[in-house]
Amino acid sequence: MTQQELLPALQFTPPVISLNFEELTARVREITERYTGLVVQEDDVTAIKSEMAGLNHLATQLADARKDAVARVSGPIKAFEEQVKGLEAEIKTTRTFLDEQVKAHIQRERDSRRASVQVTIDALKDEHGCKDLDIPIQEGWLNKTAKPTVISAEVQAIILTHKRQIEEAARLEQAKKDRVVALEGHCKTMEQGRGYVLPFSKFAHLQSLDLPLADALAKAGEIYAAEDAKIAEIEQRKLAATAPQPKPEPPKEAPHWTDAPEVPTVPAEARPLRKSMIITGTYNSENGPAIQALYRQIKLLCLSDTCTVKITELDHAQ
Repeated sequence: MTQQELLPALQFTPPVISLNFEELTARVREITERYTGLVVQEDDVTAIKSEMAGLNHLATQLADARKDAVARVSGPIKAFEEQVKGLEAEIKTTRTFLDEQVKAHIQRERDSRRASVQVTIDALKDEHGCKDLDIPIQEGWLNKTAKPTVISAEVQAIILTHKRQIEEAARLEQAKKDRVVALEGHCKTMEQGRGYVLPFSKFAHLQSLDLPLADALAKAGEIYAAEDAKIAEIEQRKLAATAPQPKPEPPKEAPHWTDAPEVPTVPAEARPLRKSMIITGTYNSENGPAIQALYRQIKLLCLSDTCTVKITELDHAQ
């Protein structure tokens, strides 16, 4: 509806104020020019003050005339303005009502679509066995332009992502458990033939999946080898501490020049009995570090350069 259709009777004429503005301007200019450049002297003060009072009175009269004219002219305008404002308020009230009705209709449609979308979500969760999965309804799914096929595809993508995350977490957890089992089994194997057991806490840092399993098992072997060397050193110290010390010989008298020279003899008890041992064995490669540690202990107890070893790789058939 246009303004011409709504207000066909609205006609107005700009207000006209009758005033000889040129004559009034000339009189004011005559007064102002009369005093332009004036230098007040002592004898002029009284007269000038009287002129000032007159000018003030004249300005007051002119202002009162202006205010009275504006009041008379603006009165009908103000009345018209109040009337039109009232009509404007009625129109806006009607417009607000219609807007609320439109919004209510849109909300009813969105609520209906929300229920439909929820049915789709629940059906897909049941289909994939994810009833406990919380899938919030996205606002875009409630738009008129949102197609059911697109909504179903997006919901299914959320469900599949959730299931993939659960599977990855389960695989990660299983991998951690498998690493612990592998380390424990390797440690049990390394314990065979040793007279000690290392606590698993020494191998806890090898549980990280960032470290390849082969490297982790190798480092476990290094830990046992270091412990073997430590134990061998302690045993060597004990043997050295318990070995019999030679007794000091009593001082001998200086031989006379007529005495025959003595032939040195070695007492039988001073010459330890030497023995030789030959050991031959077959073992699995994972026991290699433990056997090497035992060999080092045996070598420390043997005479220098008399302990040798020869290792031969055997076929599975042998």
